[in-house]
Amino acid sequence: FSRHSTERNGSTLITEERYGVLPIIPMGYGFTEGGFPDAEGCIRCDALIAVTREMSDRVCVLGAGMPRYLKGVSGIQTLTGVTWRYLTDVKNWPLEDIILYPRGYNTVTELLAVRDALAKYEYTRIIIGTSWWHVPRTWMVARIIFSVPVTMVFSKSTHPIKQLAKDIVRECVAIPKSLVETIMWLRAQKRFA
Repeated sequence: FSRHSTERNGSTLITEERYGVLPIIPMGYGFTEGGFPDAEGCIRCDALIAVTREMSDRVCVLGAGMPRYLKGVSGIQTLTGVTWRYLTDVKNWPLEDIILYPRGYNTVTELLAVRDALAKYEYTRIIIGTSWWHVPRTWMVARIIFSVPVTMVFSKSTHPIKQLAKDIVRECVAIPKSLVETIMWLRAQKRFA
């Protein structure tokens, strides 16, 4: 079967022809004391949902994230837990359509973990949601790691200008490191194949 979908509320046009499942991957962000994703995280999840709403056989792939203790919330929360709660309780995403993968500690290890988690699924494209300033690095790494087309869905940042400037500088510094790490992984794959 094939599916076609267009994001109605933005300028991104996605025409989807695929077989099997369509993995949806929200990249990391923070969360609130109330136990939900922060504004940046909600916008990323909402952008992914808007683009894929009419597609069948979609699955959301969530990483465990670093556990954090939140003041005002009992126990330890993880990014997985708060995103899971947001998707299922607020956005009515079916529970059985969420795949978990082991924790990654940066963009490269997170996408490698996604790749491993999806090994048993048949898919011809993935869609990754992140903030606009994180798109170049995420797309670059994903194109090397995955052997299928990668579509990026990005959202506006909710960060104030000062924080946004720090985000952009951090990304510029991280691009060469991520590229080296990804190429080393690729060389190791070829060596042991």
